[in-house]
Amino acid sequence: YHDTNTLNSFKIDEYVRVGDINKGIKKDRYDDTSFKSINGYKHLQNFHRQALNWTFPNNNLTQVCYGGTFAIPASRIILLSNNPNERQTFKLMEESLTRNTTSSVEEHYIERTWAGILANSLNEKDVALVRGMQRKTKNSISLRYGGVWGALFGQNRLTCSKI
Repeated sequence: YHDTNTLNSFKIDEYVRVGDINKGIKKDRYDDTSFKSINGYKHLQNFHRQALNWTFPNNNLTQVCYGGTFAIPASRIILLSNNPNERQTFKLMEESLTRNTTSSVEEHYIERTWAGILANSLNEKDVALVRGMQRKTKNSISLRYGGVWGALFGQNRLTCSKI
């Protein structure tokens, strides 16, 4: 999970792929105008409002899935596709992803959007539960920037295994 306000303020000015970092490449080979947003989005929330006409359904916590790996039941996709607003959002996301660009800011914005649009939004009770299990350290870069480790890193009595 990620703090929704912090997630909404996400922006990216340049990017270095992990494979390039491992090769010692420090500067993104795409950090010219091909990487910049063609629509000048200031941050993730700006992209959601202008490009998708959409906002995260929960103003407190939002699920995230970095790395492009996630699973979703077909029943959830069918449910969302039957909603005209969500169907339009998916269409706009598809159009953004199928533009002929090598690397774009929109790809990173959409990566941070998948779980928020596909997962069931937390209710207030669930938010309180996740926040209650939140680790209170700021040693992690994820936590410094609004990440919430929740159940897998929280109180021992509520986790699957001891960490």
